[in-house]
Amino acid sequence: SNVTWLRSYKGKMFFIKRVTNTDDAELWSTDGTIANTTLIKSLPSINGGRTSVILDNILYFEGASNNIWRTDGTECGTF
Repeated sequence: SNVTWLRSYKGKMFFIKRVTNTDDAELWSTDGTIANTTLIKSLPSINGGRTSVILDNILYFEGASNNIWRTDGTECGTF
């Protein structure tokens, strides 16, 4: 529940899930199975990534106050 955004990337579905009772969110990925549904990174005060684009195999998405986040699908590669 509380999924605010979905995007296909690198053969998986990436989604942002709101953390209940906070302004924070989490970036997740899944291949459609429970075993391969993974939390990528907790994100502070995110708008839900309403806008996104893939450029040079990097997924960029909108954060709070129009900040841009990027991910390569890994925790370390998400900032």
